[in-house]
Amino acid sequence: MISTKKSYYAFIDLLKALAIFFVVFYHSFCATIDFNFLSLADYLKYLFYTILGMGVPFFFIVNGFLLFQVKFDFKRHLLKTMRVIIITGIWGIFSLIILMIIKNDKVSPIEFLRALISLKQGYINHLWFMEALVFIYILYPFLRWIYEENLSVFKLIFGGIICYTIVIPTCCAVSEAIYGNMEKNLFIEVLQSIPRCYFFFAIAYFMAGGTIYKFCKNKKIKKEKLILIITTVIIMILIQTICGVLRSRHMERVFDNAWAGYDSVFIFVTVCLIFIVICQCYRGKPLKLIKRIGSNSLGIYFIHPILIAIIMGIPEIKLACHSFIVNFIFSIFLVLISFFITIFLKKFPIINELVRL
Repeated sequence: MISTKKSYYAFIDLLKALAIFFVVFYHSFCATIDFNFLSLADYLKYLFYTILGMGVPFFFIVNGFLLFQVKFDFKRHLLKTMRVIIITGIWGIFSLIILMIIKNDKVSPIEFLRALISLKQGYINHLWFMEALVFIYILYPFLRWIYEENLSVFKLIFGGIICYTIVIPTCCAVSEAIYGNMEKNLFIEVLQSIPRCYFFFAIAYFMAGGTIYKFCKNKKIKKEKLILIITTVIIMILIQTICGVLRSRHMERVFDNAWAGYDSVFIFVTVCLIFIVICQCYRGKPLKLIKRIGSNSLGIYFIHPILIAIIMGIPEIKLACHSFIVNFIFSIFLVLISFFITIFLKKFPIINELVRL
């Protein structure tokens, strides 16, 4: 029987804490990498940068895992969806005002509205995650009905979405990595001409979370399979990194391999396998601080871009963060400061509603 309320899973907070660190590090990443990859250090930094691409997918797969395990209540779900929309709108307005003040931008009300609706790049484009979450929540009642009424159809839809949002983009990406600009290749032109929304891949991760709950929650992984999974994860990450290196050389600039990883087969497989392993094998409890960071990841997500804009505005700090080690430590610092600000905001009844779901 499906529970009427969410069960607590210690590994979820651990994953969310790791995911929000990846997201913060990605948004603040400014360590120097040569696109020609002339040293081992360049490869290692780029490998880590590629791994950061798993942060957002972890959040989507966690959402799917948690939502598909509880009894569906349409009214409650509708209210939650409206709440997400309102929270996103409030943080969008607040963040846009603060960032425009920091950057000394003066715009008309119409331009401000356009910037808000379009999630202006370099200002509040990080809110695309919330936009994708709302889209998923709108689709969820239909997906849940299929999930309960006809699991075979659910699997078929799941497979189709993976092909459409993950496999096709990966085919294009690998071709470009190997051959460079593929604009004159008819096959690639056809694949690239297929209309897609930039966050459709989120549905695949969300449905993967529901599938993992259905088939893997009570199973144990044998040692032989665990070794195979770890090997597969390493290979997938290396392939994604190599693709990014090749595309960087073709483009003569460092390619954003973290963002490109969201709709990559290699990252999709990696995220799913890591989630399955942790879901089945993790039986401990994360440190209290890690647990609290994980449970407050939404507040950290909203607050950290403002802190980055303020702190990175100091030239000495930005220059220091060209060092990977300094950048790494700075990202931990950002997570902690954002966390403490979130805890402080939660002390106020009304504002408390803006930093949690």
